[in-house]
Amino acid sequence: MDANRSAASIQADKGLEIFDHVLSFAKRGVGNPGHKERALFLSATAMAYAVWENYVEQVAIETASFLAGKVAPEKVPDSIRTELVRKDAWQLTVHPGWRALWIDMVTVGAVGSEDSTQYGMNTAGRSQVGKLFNLVGIEAFKDVADAEQLDKLILDRGTIVHKAQAPGVNFKKADATGWRDYVKALYESFDQSVRTQASALGGSPPW
Repeated sequence: MDANRSAASIQADKGLEIFDHVLSFAKRGVGNPGHKERALFLSATAMAYAVWENYVEQVAIETASFLAGKVAPEKVPDSIRTELVRKDAWQLTVHPGWRALWIDMVTVGAVGSEDSTQYGMNTAGRSQVGKLFNLVGIEAFKDVADAEQLDKLILDRGTIVHKAQAPGVNFKKADATGWRDYVKALYESFDQSVRTQASALGGSPPW
Protein backbone atom coordinates (compact mmCIF):
# COMPACT_ATOMS: atom_id res chain seq x y z
CA MET A 1 0.00 0.00 0.00
CA ASP A 2 2.82 2.43 0.88
CA ALA A 3 4.23 1.93 -2.63
CA ASN A 4 1.33 4.03 -3.93
CA ARG A 5 1.81 6.80 -1.38
CA SER A 6 4.25 9.65 -1.22
CA ALA A 7 6.88 9.80 1.49
CA ALA A 8 5.14 12.99 2.59
CA SER A 9 1.88 11.11 3.13
CA ILE A 10 3.56 8.40 5.17
CA GLN A 11 5.23 11.06 7.29
CA ALA A 12 1.85 12.76 7.77
CA ASP A 13 0.51 9.55 9.27
CA LYS A 14 3.28 9.74 11.84
CA GLY A 15 2.34 13.32 12.57
CA LEU A 16 -1.22 12.29 13.30
CA GLU A 17 0.11 9.75 15.79
CA ILE A 18 1.27 12.74 17.84
CA PHE A 19 -2.27 14.12 17.64
CA ASP A 20 -3.54 10.82 19.01
CA HIS A 21 -0.98 10.84 21.81
CA VAL A 22 -2.07 14.32 22.85
CA LEU A 23 -5.74 13.37 23.00
CA SER A 24 -4.96 10.16 24.86
CA PHE A 25 -4.70 12.31 27.99
CA ALA A 26 -8.32 13.42 27.66
CA LYS A 27 -10.96 11.46 29.53
CA ARG A 28 -13.19 9.07 27.68
CA GLY A 29 -16.94 9.13 27.64
CA VAL A 30 -19.47 11.94 27.84
CA GLY A 31 -19.54 15.05 29.98
CA ASN A 32 -18.32 18.61 29.73
CA PRO A 33 -14.53 18.88 29.43
CA GLY A 34 -12.50 20.80 31.98
CA HIS A 35 -10.08 23.60 31.16
CA LYS A 36 -7.12 21.23 30.92
CA GLU A 37 -8.96 18.99 28.49
CA ARG A 38 -10.04 21.93 26.35
CA ALA A 39 -6.37 22.89 26.12
CA LEU A 40 -5.63 19.41 24.80
CA PHE A 41 -8.34 19.75 22.14
CA LEU A 42 -6.97 23.10 21.01
CA SER A 43 -3.38 21.84 20.90
CA ALA A 44 -4.42 18.78 18.94
CA THR A 45 -6.33 20.88 16.41
CA ALA A 46 -3.29 23.09 15.84
CA MET A 47 -1.26 19.90 15.40
CA ALA A 48 -3.70 18.58 12.79
CA TYR A 49 -3.24 21.73 10.75
CA ALA A 50 0.56 21.49 11.13
CA VAL A 51 0.42 17.96 9.73
CA TRP A 52 -1.39 19.25 6.64
CA GLU A 53 0.99 22.18 6.13
CA ASN A 54 4.09 20.02 6.41
CA TYR A 55 2.56 17.39 4.14
CA VAL A 56 1.74 19.80 1.35
CA GLU A 57 5.19 21.44 1.52
CA GLN A 58 7.00 18.12 1.40
CA VAL A 59 4.85 16.55 -1.31
CA ALA A 60 5.43 19.60 -3.49
CA ILE A 61 9.21 19.19 -3.19
CA GLU A 62 8.94 15.42 -3.64
CA THR A 63 6.86 15.79 -6.80
CA ALA A 64 9.02 18.53 -8.29
CA SER A 65 12.14 16.42 -7.71
CA PHE A 66 10.51 13.55 -9.58
CA LEU A 67 9.22 15.65 -12.48
CA ALA A 68 12.44 17.60 -12.93
CA GLY A 69 14.26 14.33 -13.50
CA LYS A 70 11.67 12.91 -15.89
CA VAL A 71 10.11 15.63 -18.04
CA ALA A 72 11.69 16.37 -21.39
CA PRO A 73 12.51 20.04 -22.05
CA GLU A 74 9.79 20.39 -24.68
CA LYS A 75 7.16 19.10 -22.24
CA VAL A 76 7.93 21.43 -19.35
CA PRO A 77 4.64 23.09 -18.33
CA ASP A 78 4.15 26.73 -19.29
CA SER A 79 3.91 27.77 -15.65
CA ILE A 80 7.47 26.49 -15.13
CA ARG A 81 8.80 28.04 -18.33
CA THR A 82 7.48 31.42 -17.25
CA GLU A 83 9.62 31.23 -14.12
CA LEU A 84 12.69 29.71 -15.76
CA VAL A 85 12.99 32.36 -18.49
CA ARG A 86 13.84 34.84 -15.74
CA LYS A 87 17.14 33.02 -15.19
CA ASP A 88 20.23 33.70 -17.28
CA ALA A 89 21.56 31.32 -19.91
CA TRP A 90 24.44 30.10 -17.73
CA GLN A 91 22.10 29.12 -14.90
CA LEU A 92 19.75 27.33 -17.27
CA THR A 93 22.25 25.38 -19.32
CA VAL A 94 25.38 25.01 -17.18
CA HIS A 95 25.02 25.58 -13.45
CA PRO A 96 22.89 24.58 -11.74
CA GLY A 97 20.79 23.74 -14.84
CA TRP A 98 17.08 24.15 -15.45
CA ARG A 99 16.14 20.91 -13.71
CA ALA A 100 17.86 21.91 -10.47
CA LEU A 101 16.36 25.39 -10.77
CA TRP A 102 12.89 23.87 -11.03
CA ILE A 103 13.38 21.93 -7.80
CA ASP A 104 14.88 24.97 -6.09
CA MET A 105 11.93 27.17 -7.06
CA VAL A 106 9.51 24.76 -5.48
CA THR A 107 11.66 24.24 -2.39
CA VAL A 108 11.94 27.97 -1.77
CA GLY A 109 8.23 28.41 -2.43
CA ALA A 110 7.43 25.67 0.06
CA VAL A 111 9.87 26.06 2.96
CA GLY A 112 11.95 29.11 2.13
CA SER A 113 15.62 29.59 1.34
CA GLU A 114 18.56 28.33 3.37
CA ASP A 115 19.73 31.89 4.10
CA SER A 116 16.25 32.80 5.39
CA THR A 117 15.83 35.67 2.93
CA GLN A 118 12.72 33.94 1.58
CA TYR A 119 10.26 32.35 3.95
CA GLY A 120 8.25 29.97 1.83
CA MET A 121 4.54 29.36 2.26
CA ASN A 122 3.09 31.18 5.24
CA THR A 123 -0.26 29.41 5.36
CA ALA A 124 -1.32 26.23 3.56
CA GLY A 125 -4.66 27.53 2.34
CA ARG A 126 -6.18 26.73 -1.01
CA SER A 127 -4.85 29.85 -2.72
CA GLN A 128 -1.33 29.49 -1.34
CA VAL A 129 -1.16 25.78 -2.14
CA GLY A 130 -2.46 26.51 -5.63
CA LYS A 131 0.37 28.97 -6.24
CA LEU A 132 2.94 26.52 -4.90
CA PHE A 133 1.76 23.71 -7.14
CA ASN A 134 1.73 26.06 -10.09
CA LEU A 135 5.51 25.96 -9.65
CA VAL A 136 5.39 22.17 -9.47
CA GLY A 137 3.53 22.10 -12.76
CA ILE A 138 0.28 20.42 -11.75
CA GLU A 139 -3.13 21.52 -10.49
CA ALA A 140 -3.65 21.56 -6.74
CA PHE A 141 -6.88 20.06 -5.39
CA LYS A 142 -7.92 18.56 -8.72
CA ASP A 143 -10.70 16.04 -7.96
CA VAL A 144 -10.07 16.47 -4.22
CA ALA A 145 -13.32 16.33 -2.26
CA ASP A 146 -14.23 18.85 0.47
CA ALA A 147 -11.21 21.07 -0.18
CA GLU A 148 -13.29 24.12 0.76
CA GLN A 149 -13.40 22.88 4.36
CA LEU A 150 -9.72 23.73 4.56
CA ASP A 151 -10.71 27.39 4.91
CA LYS A 152 -12.56 26.60 8.14
CA LEU A 153 -9.63 24.59 9.54
CA ILE A 154 -7.28 27.50 8.88
CA LEU A 155 -9.73 29.88 10.55
CA ASP A 156 -9.97 27.65 13.63
CA ARG A 157 -6.21 27.18 13.78
CA GLY A 158 -5.68 30.93 13.47
CA THR A 159 -8.01 31.58 16.38
CA ILE A 160 -6.10 29.07 18.49
CA VAL A 161 -2.52 30.08 17.73
CA HIS A 162 -2.90 33.82 17.13
CA LYS A 163 -5.61 34.73 19.63
CA ALA A 164 -5.02 31.97 22.21
CA GLN A 165 -8.75 31.27 22.18
CA ALA A 166 -11.04 28.39 21.36
CA PRO A 167 -12.81 28.64 17.98
CA GLY A 168 -16.11 28.42 19.86
CA VAL A 169 -17.43 28.22 23.40
CA ASN A 170 -18.56 24.64 22.80
CA PHE A 171 -15.39 23.37 21.14
CA LYS A 172 -15.16 19.73 22.21
CA LYS A 173 -13.15 16.60 21.62
CA ALA A 174 -15.36 15.67 18.67
CA ASP A 175 -14.40 18.92 16.97
CA ALA A 176 -10.70 18.17 17.34
CA THR A 177 -11.02 14.56 16.16
CA GLY A 178 -13.19 15.77 13.30
CA TRP A 179 -10.33 17.94 12.10
CA ARG A 180 -7.93 15.03 12.48
CA ASP A 181 -10.10 12.83 10.29
CA TYR A 182 -10.56 15.64 7.77
CA VAL A 183 -6.84 16.28 7.46
CA LYS A 184 -6.11 12.58 6.92
CA ALA A 185 -8.79 12.28 4.23
CA LEU A 186 -7.57 15.51 2.62
CA TYR A 187 -3.92 14.55 2.28
CA GLU A 188 -4.77 11.03 1.14
CA SER A 189 -7.03 12.38 -1.60
CA PHE A 190 -4.53 15.11 -2.49
CA ASP A 191 -1.78 12.48 -2.70
CA GLN A 192 -3.69 10.44 -5.24
CA SER A 193 -4.52 13.54 -7.29
CA VAL A 194 -0.86 14.52 -7.39
CA ARG A 195 0.18 10.96 -8.24
CA THR A 196 -2.25 10.79 -11.17
CA GLN A 197 -1.18 14.12 -12.63
CA ALA A 198 2.54 13.55 -12.08
CA SER A 199 2.27 10.11 -13.70
CA ALA A 200 0.74 11.66 -16.80
CA LEU A 201 3.35 14.39 -17.02
CA GLY A 202 6.38 12.32 -16.04
CA GLY A 203 5.46 9.12 -17.87
CA SER A 204 5.56 6.92 -14.76
CA PRO A 205 4.23 7.08 -11.19
CA PRO A 206 6.20 9.29 -8.80
CA TRP A 207 5.62 6.78 -5.98
